[in-house]
Amino acid sequence: MTYLFQNQIQLIKTMVTFKLEAESKRTYAGYFWWLFEPLMNVFIYYLLFKVFFKRGGDDYIQFLFLGLIIWKWFSDCLMKTSDCIKSQKVLISKIYIPKYVFPSVEVFYATFKFLIIFLITCMVLSFIGYPFHLRYLLLPFILFTVLILTLGLSFIFAALTPLFPDVKFLLGHFLRLAFYPSGILFSIENIPEKYHFLVKYNPVAQLISFVRDIILYRTVPDLNSWAVVFIFSSMLLGLGLILLKRFDRVYARVI
Repeated sequence: MTYLFQNQIQLIKTMVTFKLEAESKRTYAGYFWWLFEPLMNVFIYYLLFKVFFKRGGDDYIQFLFLGLIIWKWFSDCLMKTSDCIKSQKVLISKIYIPKYVFPSVEVFYATFKFLIIFLITCMVLSFIGYPFHLRYLLLPFILFTVLILTLGLSFIFAALTPLFPDVKFLLGHFLRLAFYPSGILFSIENIPEKYHFLVKYNPVAQLISFVRDIILYRTVPDLNSWAVVFIFSSMLLGLGLILLKRFDRVYARVI
């Protein structure tokens, strides 16, 4: 069992490496495009909300960029994993591979890209008035929770989409709607009180807020809230693994 698991982990690492190398060769900018894309999004939202509508504070660019890169990591994973099993139907028809491998590849591929952008962001922020401090030691725990949440939801959607193809279509609309109450454009203080529950009970919004608390405001996040989000994310991961295991042998017939 341990040997098989080690082989599956090695397979995931190999497939992630292959995807990274393939993407770097597809564009002239290569890895620099990973940073350029979120910068362009920040520029657009900054013009729209800060310049035209006069919303946001002095640190709005930093606030916005941190929210956008975490959201992009999360949403890209969900969209790409939703049909990752179906896209591998030729391979699945020829050889047995545990189906959790395919969404795992997409998630860890996106995670590697995110970590590069995040590290660069932290370095830049440290030079413009947001120096490193001891509370940064909490960041790995927060980001690990984002990873667990992302893996859990990715496994669930990856498991369901081959059986119910409309799930991917609905997911795209859901993510567009979920973007706004996820605390990316504004903090909960800038939202009408009657809508606070949309942010307060949104795990993505909570995790983005925790990262901002540490980096921008040099404060310790609410650890009780973090523990609740971590437990909830772990439950989703367990559910995703159960679904993939339950339908593991079914996918070869339905895709």
